[in-house]
Amino acid sequence: MIALFRPYTKKASNSILILWILLIFVGIGSLYFHATLSLAGQLLDEICILWVLMAGYALFLPSIYLPQSWRLQRYRFVYGCIIIAIVITSLSVVYPYANAFALMLLGLPAIAFMGTHIARCDNRRIKDLGIRCLVLWTIAVTIWICDRVFCPFWLSISFPYLHAIWHVLIIFSSNQAIVICSYLIIKQNYPQIQLNLHYWPYEHWEYFGIPYVKFANDVDLLTSHNIKAVV
Repeated sequence: MIALFRPYTKKASNSILILWILLIFVGIGSLYFHATLSLAGQLLDEICILWVLMAGYALFLPSIYLPQSWRLQRYRFVYGCIIIAIVITSLSVVYPYANAFALMLLGLPAIAFMGTHIARCDNRRIKDLGIRCLVLWTIAVTIWICDRVFCPFWLSISFPYLHAIWHVLIIFSSNQAIVICSYLIIKQNYPQIQLNLHYWPYEHWEYFGIPYVKFANDVDLLTSHNIKAVV
């Protein structure tokens, strides 16, 4: 994703690199946690997810949802997200059992915001990707709940794999959500700029390829400075 989004980071915002890097740490933390089942591994895994969510809010939350005084000074909102992330990180160490449920609740507004803006989007390919993202997220959360609530049952029939399926589905939906938000934040502020949705490795792999966005051409850009000020 870092490679596919290189044109976007150059012309729009290199801040999106933070999300891809954090997702790498989520993968490392999750690997360590599931290999050791240690408290340190659990905290590393869940704290990384927390920072992904807060970074997503800081970068992509539409200005219309912010107080009037913050809309022209978005850095205040960014600092606020950092402070909230630090506070929740501290609390997660005190009572780790609640972390997973807190992360689920923290992710709900993001899904609501994305669903609302996808419904208004006039780009058919982005809208289809948004629907697939929401469906994947819904299936993933349902699987997570079934695994959490009915764990003894799945163990009794020797099928302890739901949590693994959850991980696969949620990383795909997370990637799709970041791609969608990276498109919407530019189109919301600069409707005249042409962004195209592509799939890697083949364009016709809409259901199995990796989505990314790319500017149609350089002429449509206002200036890199102006666009970077948005994100």
